[in-house]
Amino acid sequence: MKKCLDSLRFCSEDFDEVVIADDGSSEVVVNGLRKLIANYDFSIIHAWHARQGARRAACRNNGIRNATGEYLIFIDGDFLVLPGSIRSHLEAAKPGIFLA
Repeated sequence: MKKCLDSLRFCSEDFDEVVIADDGSSEVVVNGLRKLIANYDFSIIHAWHARQGARRAACRNNGIRNATGEYLIFIDGDFLVLPGSIRSHLEAAKPGIFLA
């Protein structure tokens, strides 16, 4: 997660927020995540969801409910955001089009 969040520091594009859709991490992990989040100068929302089966879909839906931005880009915690990748998504964004 740290490397993923660090990679967002080097994005030249502005973004409103990062929503971390957590699929039921333990209290120890959540406390560590809170300490990590405090090190960043952009908005990070931690959307925790209890493990109840169908985790990935339910977890992402919970993240969507907590998001406030107009565009959503889904990345996993082990993903590095390359410079220009957010811009590429925004340039390709058209009403009714979903990018994968």
